[in-house]
Amino acid sequence: MNTTSNNIESLLAREAIRELKHRYFRALDTRDFDLLATCLTADIVIDYGPAGSYANRDNFMQMVCDFARTDTQRGLHFGLNCEIELLNSTEAIVQWVTHFVAFDPIVNRTLEQSGVYRDLCRKQAEHWLIATSRYELWFHKSNSMGQSTPLFPSSHHRS
Repeated sequence: MNTTSNNIESLLAREAIRELKHRYFRALDTRDFDLLATCLTADIVIDYGPAGSYANRDNFMQMVCDFARTDTQRGLHFGLNCEIELLNSTEAIVQWVTHFVAFDPIVNRTLEQSGVYRDLCRKQAEHWLIATSRYELWFHKSNSMGQSTPLFPSSHHRS
């Protein structure tokens, strides 16, 4: 391959990896667990510090689904300052600074946290997937509010 082709392939890989993490965040925020599972290799290794460590996709997905059944907060993940180091045509080390905000209308609480994800992404069957993921929490802030009107219509709440 010539240099131009290599540069184009590198740019395409970087964009696919960015889209992968955006999909991952959107799947978490919208609780689209089928989509979330498609972002991860079956043998993913996850270390999210206080949120736990998981040896594979099934274990992680079980935790996420169990949490969602009882959790009433809605949140939004922001991925910032993405750095991608392509190791070869099928592996990349990726770092994202993240910010997460959430509101729980049931208990009138807001949550805010920031940290960094460090991922190993791997290309399998022409798709980039997250193969390992580590999260380092930088700060966490939670505030309980007085009387408050829920920010979300009642149709968004689970029974």
